[in-house]
Amino acid sequence: MRIAIIGGGIGGLATAACLKQASVDVTVYEKAALYARVGLGLLLLPNGMEALDQIGLGNRARELARPLDLAVLRRPDATFVKCMTLEHHLGIVRADLTELLTEGVPRETIRHSHELKTLTQTEDCVRLEFQEQDPVEVDFAIAADGVHSACRRSLFPDWRPAESRIRELVSVCHAPDLAAVLDRTFMKILSEEGGLAAGIVPSQRGRIIWFIQYDGRRFMDLPTTPKSRRRFAERLVGDWKEPIGELVDRTDFGTSYVWRTVAPTEPAPMHAGRVALVGDSAHPMPTLTSQGANTALKDGVTVAEELLAAFETGSDPVEALARYDRIRRPRIAEILRGGVRLVDDFLDPNQETSRPIPLVH
Repeated sequence: MRIAIIGGGIGGLATAACLKQASVDVTVYEKAALYARVGLGLLLLPNGMEALDQIGLGNRARELARPLDLAVLRRPDATFVKCMTLEHHLGIVRADLTELLTEGVPRETIRHSHELKTLTQTEDCVRLEFQEQDPVEVDFAIAADGVHSACRRSLFPDWRPAESRIRELVSVCHAPDLAAVLDRTFMKILSEEGGLAAGIVPSQRGRIIWFIQYDGRRFMDLPTTPKSRRRFAERLVGDWKEPIGELVDRTDFGTSYVWRTVAPTEPAPMHAGRVALVGDSAHPMPTLTSQGANTALKDGVTVAEELLAAFETGSDPVEALARYDRIRRPRIAEILRGGVRLVDDFLDPNQETSRPIPLVH
């Protein structure tokens, strides 16, 4: 039984790691020539950690990440708004998580420089055609090729993600002294006018993942160079109380990234025939949920386990993919509804809401 995974990001690697534990014939097709360490980070939430535990990588993830016990919400002048305790939350650099997942996938399993053009399927197989590579035919395929998924376009050409007003400037800096002060606290700083916030997530080895979320209609710049990103950060949050100024001063904005986020919408179908979709290929997550990587991990493990159960019992793997869709899509829709509330409250904090800590579980 041959399975192709299109996309070697977090969701694709999690799927591959789970399937390889059962010695399934899996190949990951990744469009990048090589994996690159990029200066982005994320929050691992309980559902993501549960998925990592299921594939035996949870303890290694805990070694690479910083546990977070407290979430604190404050204003730019440092006045306190609210706090809440956290359980099973960790701050991790994305490249560390990707490298961890590759530990569960033999190197020969990953084929780089394979950018998908089209996907077609019959009753018996799935055909993949790549840019400047030979086509491949497999028994099943898992689409994990991200928000601009070529697989999804082939299967569901009318489904397209909508761009959100919210954008995010994400950075990582080395600041051991600030990380020690923050210790195990995730801090979110919200402008009272709405449409502007900063988040600070301490990670391991003295690194801090931090980000500025902003309303792209109010703040029209889309900075593309290190110098313009620094100027943009200074304009948005330069007069906010510490540690924001320290973070701006210490950040190499050459490694920062401006994320043009997606708006919450109904997820695409998560399976069609012999193909299943995981992560952003099916349901791009709004930034405020902190659920992009976590739902991708959980999707990948779930679809792999459903397929493995079908292989063990001799039942229909196509029905296993349909069952995966039935399991995951209602949960994804629930998370996205929470994302709608967070986006509305971020853009208009004067409405009668409870100003929740911006995480969706």
